[in-house]
Amino acid sequence: MSHFIQNTLSGLKQLLNNNDQMKSVVEEGEVYNVSCSFNPPIKTTEIETFESEHDIKLPEDYKAFLKLHNGARIYESVDDDGVNIGAGFIYLA
Repeated sequence: MSHFIQNTLSGLKQLLNNNDQMKSVVEEGEVYNVSCSFNPPIKTTEIETFESEHDIKLPEDYKAFLKLHNGARIYESVDDDGVNIGAGFIYLA
């Protein structure tokens, strides 16, 4: 498994509080809360089946990510009440 992917996600998760949120700084120093959530992993056999059925080879780093989390929502904006108001990055598999 790619240590780069595993270490990057591990470092990100260490920044999150118990509500899977952290502070983020944007332009001109504005600070706001963001949320990160991660889907359960996918089985290696499912990746192999997908590659075989579509006659493609997925990048190794992407497969490493899928084996840890079959999708994620990263840096989504959260209001003062903890309600997710969107934005961020969505990685869907």
